[in-house]
Amino acid sequence: MKESKNRFIMSSFKLLIISIVMFFAFGAKANNVQIGTPTVTNDVITFTVQWDNSWRVATGPSNWDAVWLFVKWQDCNNQRKWTHADLVAAGCSVVSGAVTMTSTVTSDNKGMFLYRQGTGQGNIPSTTVNLKLNTAGIPGWVAGGTNMNFEVFGIEMVYITPGSYDLGDASEYADGWCDAFNNYTVTNETTAIAAGMLGANATHAAIPATFPKGTGLGVGANPIYCMKYEITVQQYVDFLNELTYLQQSSRLMVSPNSAAGSWAYTRTNAGGYNYGGIVISSPGTNNMIPAVLAADCNSGNYDNFDDCQTYAMNYLSWADLGAFLDWACLRPMSELEFEKICRGSVPRVAGEYAWGDVNINYITPASLSNSGQSNEVSSLSSLGLCNYGYSTVGSLGGPMRVGMLAKATTVRNQAGTTYYGVADMSGNVAEQCVGVGAGANGAVVHNSATTYFTGKEGDGNVDANGNFDGALVADWPTIVAGTDMGIGIRGGHFYCRTDANYTTANGVTSSIYALRVSDRIFMYNSGGGVNPWCNNGWGGYGTYSSGLDQRLFTNGGRGVRKAN
Repeated sequence: MKESKNRFIMSSFKLLIISIVMFFAFGAKANNVQIGTPTVTNDVITFTVQWDNSWRVATGPSNWDAVWLFVKWQDCNNQRKWTHADLVAAGCSVVSGAVTMTSTVTSDNKGMFLYRQGTGQGNIPSTTVNLKLNTAGIPGWVAGGTNMNFEVFGIEMVYITPGSYDLGDASEYADGWCDAFNNYTVTNETTAIAAGMLGANATHAAIPATFPKGTGLGVGANPIYCMKYEITVQQYVDFLNELTYLQQSSRLMVSPNSAAGSWAYTRTNAGGYNYGGIVISSPGTNNMIPAVLAADCNSGNYDNFDDCQTYAMNYLSWADLGAFLDWACLRPMSELEFEKICRGSVPRVAGEYAWGDVNINYITPASLSNSGQSNEVSSLSSLGLCNYGYSTVGSLGGPMRVGMLAKATTVRNQAGTTYYGVADMSGNVAEQCVGVGAGANGAVVHNSATTYFTGKEGDGNVDANGNFDGALVADWPTIVAGTDMGIGIRGGHFYCRTDANYTTANGVTSSIYALRVSDRIFMYNSGGGVNPWCNNGWGGYGTYSSGLDQRLFTNGGRGVRKAN
């Protein structure tokens, strides 16, 4: 079987060219990011980056898009394990083309944000990036990286401008089902929120000053970047192909030595329509050589141009999401950050969706062209277009291409974007978040009585078993049987109904309301008991986060990280 078409060996360098379909946040057509062939001179890896429909604006959200760049290395002589390469900030640089660019190497030296220096909109031509590697962390380093492979990865991000924001929605707070926060304005990142301030629906203890809130304001606070899109099928394939055989054993639905064509992640097949899955392209062997994975959504000829590589990845458990984010040096978002990223600094609108109003319409398969391809598009232009409504005849019934709804003439409530330009925060696949409370026990999410989520980022390396490394990100919640970790999902998903009913005859939790910014029905029911519709394993998780240790077909996710 062939190796993935976006990966090939050139000299001693393993190149990953990322072709991610994106959109321009304020109304633009799809584009792509390309990373050129890397070369290594002494301890500096050099490559080019370009992408289309970039922006930086000084009004409104006053923000910009960026590409998060990071490097992995592999020693060809020993275990052939892929390892994250830290950077030396003083030796990193950017050589701009026709558009002047700037960059920030993060304080932990895990990677670089590349973005426009001045205001403007349009394509970013080829820009040369030089990243100085911290070779002290690469055992056996020889100048020029002899006998080593390197991969450069890029993930599109959006800068979330610091500022206070409205939390909650009093109109939904009064609804006994949605569990929304009461109206509350968050003004500071580093100030604790007193117990009960967010209302009885949250049943939360004091939310510590260190819990991520998304304002970016306060002494020592940092603004954040958010992934522009949900994790795509191809991004998850790239991650899986970086793992050892043992690590893959934890992250795949089948053994890594399963036959070629075996479904490593089952594709969604609903209503006769196919959606992205991941297959084993080349089986692993002898418990040593890992499998090679590839995208597939039409059974057979996998890793072709129409194999849903740019669809949102679903079937992700909490552990799957956490492992990817750890590997990419990102972290999960909190549910407070979810509302900030959606709503921005503008006043709340009662019952609003991520695009800022109450319009909503579902996408139909008949409206799609170029199905499964990186340029898949819908011909619809209704306000509030969104991927939801599985129970409705003619809805999609599965994930779609990320950012698909943005076109050259679309505005925010046609493109399905948040205030800052983040795509698909309502619908498509569910966003897994860290909560502020833990159901009836009222504790801030924690792994022990004293360890609370503080937003620490991953270090680029999963543990030996392929899980996010709990020794390094000890404050990330884990699933513990019988213990409420307070993690769940926000923003709804493609399986949500087109009506206001939270249940169907077979008990599947789904409602149009779940797509609203303030709706928390899928987090947990907190009013002193268990919501019976949140514990069915279909997207709601009851008092004990049940379901998050499963691979549910509704669930995906994305990550965030501090800007410096």
